[in-house]
Amino acid sequence: MLHAMAFTSRLAAGVRRTGAALLDIALPMRCLVCQTTVMTPGGLCAPCWQGLSFVESGGSLARRLAAEACANHPAITSLTAAVVFDAAARPIVHALKYRDRLEAADVMGRQIAAAAREALAAADLVVCVPMHRLKLWQRRFNQAALIARPVAASAGLPCRVDALRKVRAGRPQVGLSAAERRANVHRAFTVDPAAAPAVYGRRVVLIDDVLTTGATAGACAGELQRHGAAAVHVAVYALAPLDAPPV
Repeated sequence: MLHAMAFTSRLAAGVRRTGAALLDIALPMRCLVCQTTVMTPGGLCAPCWQGLSFVESGGSLARRLAAEACANHPAITSLTAAVVFDAAARPIVHALKYRDRLEAADVMGRQIAAAAREALAAADLVVCVPMHRLKLWQRRFNQAALIARPVAASAGLPCRVDALRKVRAGRPQVGLSAAERRANVHRAFTVDPAAAPAVYGRRVVLIDDVLTTGATAGACAGELQRHGAAAVHVAVYALAPLDAPPV
């Protein structure tokens, strides 16, 4: 049954990618946010790009959020993010997550790779936050896996999007407090036995799209550490404050 579901999911994703490629030929390429014509697939127009709040450019909010995530989740060795999750970044995340703009994964991946270049230079392996199989069947793709591949490729690192599995669905994290989020992901993740040798003794970069409290990333990092990872650097596209609108 699961094999059939996986095949159906891959087939649907392939059809979507083929359709998107044909549309790119027939129609002008559009900005992910405002739909203005752009020169590259999945690109942003200049005003939308300039509207992003890049973490590297400074700002106490982003630094505080990163520090809190590391302090509250000791298995996270370090953390980087490309942008702050605000009104400018939200449409990019949603374009991938809810509008099937799969080309957004490349944009997000490139920005993550730039923000995390030092961590990637010291890393051995790239993995991603997994999605429960029922959620994967509903959405048809894991956005973290799509983002992880270009990040790994940019650094010439192996990418194991199957390294972690989510074995307990839990509730949606949206609307939960920090304590509720931690409880919701407790024992929700495991390292796939087939990937355990690739994790042991390695410096791992864990990819996700958005980090709010760090509960999910912290749970994943803890599981990687339990299976012998030497260090876990979390690299996300956007940092979101707890009171941000739902991801």
